[in-house]
Amino acid sequence: MDRRERSIYRFDASGLFCERLPLFFLSFFFFFFFFFFFFLFSLAHVGVEGIGVNRVNGWREVVRGECVLAS
Repeated sequence: MDRRERSIYRFDASGLFCERLPLFFLSFFFFFFFFFFFFLFSLAHVGVEGIGVNRVNGWREVVRGECVLAS
């Protein structure tokens, strides 16, 4: 058994896909983190009914469902 066979993180020629980890899992992982954090970040700045954002450091609190852009 050579070094490549014993490697836990065995990458193919592209160097992006790990054979021991399914591609759909990696895709979901990156998609989830990027989408989730950017989505929450945008919500915190725009404001949506049901999500209370305190008026701290330029952020504004949602009042009666109105979307208020942070200045």
